[in-house]
Amino acid sequence: MDGAMCGGMVAIGGTNICLRKVEASTIYSLIDRHGVTHMSGAPVVLNILTKSPEVEPLTNPVHIITAGAPPPEAVILQTESPGFVVSHGYGLTETAWLVVSCAWKQKWNTFPASERARLKARQGVTMAGFTEMNVVNPSTGESVKRDGVSVGGAGVRTPHPTNLILDVFFFEIRV
Repeated sequence: MDGAMCGGMVAIGGTNICLRKVEASTIYSLIDRHGVTHMSGAPVVLNILTKSPEVEPLTNPVHIITAGAPPPEAVILQTESPGFVVSHGYGLTETAWLVVSCAWKQKWNTFPASERARLKARQGVTMAGFTEMNVVNPSTGESVKRDGVSVGGAGVRTPHPTNLILDVFFFEIRV
């Protein structure tokens, strides 16, 4: 978790629980003890949580956001089985934790698992603090087509005076 996530939790009156070591037993214990409702973790954390012998149905749903490559359908299903609600975001480690995420729609909960997993991997809603996110052609700097096939570099902008960002990272991002 980075400072943006911690700061956001403080801003809404939440409590942060940070771990020195990722262990499923510790995480499950803290969820129970503190009534955790939201958490973040790399895709590998999802695997750790679901492969653990401590896996039991959660008393209440816990929303977990993960970033990096979208988790495979099987990992999402395994993680959601005990009661986690998986969300996926895209970030730029060099600039911020999460830049964009998928705005989940209730009606998508009725879709087949493979379709839900595909939708969870979609991005596009800019997180608070960013005024602009775009995928651009690295050669021209122009926006790429939003057709699910075109690739380009991610560019973000924020107006915060101590964190001016207008960087382009040239990854193959499908939009």
